Amino acid sequence: MKRKGIVLIVIVFMALVFQYANSDVCRAAGKKTAYGTVSENGEVLYIPKTVKTAYGLNMHCGGIYYKSLKKVVVSKENKYYKSVNGVLYNKKGTELVHYPAKKSGSTYKIPSSVKYVDCVAFIGNKNIKKIILGKNVKHFTYLA
Repeated sequence: MKRKGIVLIVIVFMALVFQYANSDVCRAAGKKTAYGTVSENGEVLYIPKTVKTAYGLNMHCGGIYYKSLKKVVVSKENKYYKSVNGVLYNKKGTELVHYPAKKSGSTYKIPSSVKYVDCVAFIGNKNIKKIILGKNVKHFTYLA
């Protein structure tokens, strides 16, 4: 009986993942999330001053949750993060945290201030064909 319950949970989970994987709009559209509020059309994530961590943003439901984002906007009062041209960095600019999945442009030059590129930072972006590493990038994490 226990095994049937586990199988049922897995089937339901896979159905939900498949449903959102085949949708053009992110699941978080119009909702408040752990990282901020997403616009109604799912294209902008607004991160307020109260957010202290955005680690996990890229991994949330395998990137499906935020797959229609074109840009991230961070409150200037946030002490931990900033947004530069819609891309999310830590406040010091030494870590590239998230490059939105629907951000346009086929080439991206990582600024020279960046030392670390977070895990799956570019997940879901099919526009990027070339990434130019800044001269100080020391660590490009697994699956970035």
